[in-house]
Amino acid sequence: MTVSRSEEAQTVGERPPGGVVQTGGRDRWRSRAARGSRPVRAGWVGAMDAWDGTAGVDGASPTLAHERLEAGCAPVAVFAELAARTGDWPLSAWAVCLALGIPAPDVAGRFARGMGGIATEFHPGEEELCGEVLETVGLFDVPRPLDERGTEIACLLTTAAGALGGMPSGRALTLSRRHVRGELTAMFLSPARTPPRRERARPAEYWAALSAAGDLLLQAGGEEGREVERALQECRRHAAEHPSNGERPVVPEAD
Repeated sequence: MTVSRSEEAQTVGERPPGGVVQTGGRDRWRSRAARGSRPVRAGWVGAMDAWDGTAGVDGASPTLAHERLEAGCAPVAVFAELAARTGDWPLSAWAVCLALGIPAPDVAGRFARGMGGIATEFHPGEEELCGEVLETVGLFDVPRPLDERGTEIACLLTTAAGALGGMPSGRALTLSRRHVRGELTAMFLSPARTPPRRERARPAEYWAALSAAGDLLLQAGGEEGREVERALQECRRHAAEHPSNGERPVVPEAD
């Protein structure tokens, strides 16, 4: 279906000369949420309420992105559509993040770390490829809040990562994304199978932290309990081979 220029402007927002965005989408999403005309993605309303127009994203783009996501479209496909329609790839990425329910400060932090700048490396016709890369680096990952136990587990796993002695960038990215998504079991199982590097590692601290994290995960229960228990036994065996002063590893304070 061919979309006229005027219809496109009404759908995703027009950026006229001078950079002033014509808004209206923000009011539309509020009225739709109030009417209950469609299910609302968790975090979407909160993210939009906390958003104050940061980065110049007009309200229509997140609204369209939200509608596409609710219809079952993947974030990559939604980004590709918005980027092709508007020609503004970084702001299209912002819109998808907001539509996913990612808080604006988190989105801003990810852009500050260079994720959003990736969009400037691609050219028209490569919207889907760009979206795939943005997804791979974790731009569209929705953060999962952790309870007190989960926060302690995450901190222990961070302690273990610091004592590993270094890791390949790809693995570091995977662990970082799992942390954001709250995938604590996967965060534990991967390092539990990996011995620390000999040159720069602190093996006693590494295995002690993993053992402590595994204990807490086992207490929490879950479908992967048996796998966690097996990995925990290995961690305890390694910890016994690298005795420390017997104290529980220091847990870094959560941000």
